[in-house]
Amino acid sequence: MIHLHPLEGPDNIAPQAKVEASSTYSGYSAKGAINRKVGGYPESTEDEWASKGEAKGAWLKLTWDQAHTIRRIWLFDRPNPLDQVIRGKLEFSDGTSLSLETPLPDNALRGVEIAFKPRTVTWLKFTVTDVKPGSPNIGLSEIAVFR
Repeated sequence: MIHLHPLEGPDNIAPQAKVEASSTYSGYSAKGAINRKVGGYPESTEDEWASKGEAKGAWLKLTWDQAHTIRRIWLFDRPNPLDQVIRGKLEFSDGTSLSLETPLPDNALRGVEIAFKPRTVTWLKFTVTDVKPGSPNIGLSEIAVFR
């Protein structure tokens, strides 16, 4: 029997979403944050999303063609020592929101899981509300959204 890593499994619906970002640094893509890979610069800039000169206020929005019931989200910081998300806010199409009060482990060493009561949504938006001082291009290595 083959066991997939949860990022690669069918319950991670992030890769099925249309993804938009507040901005994107040249050579990077918002799609890098939903490609089921925790990685990025210097090995592969395609595996992460980096904003263009943004810190607080940078955002990433995932939109699906149909409603999905979701239960948890994993967030991974960019794999560099400069940029680090300290706090953030998740907003959902059902009108609810959640605050991330735990810093994302720097360098994408591991993710932070946010579990919640199931909610049925067509979109979610993650907005960075605080960063490590001196973060020049905040972003995410990966966001995973689980049914």
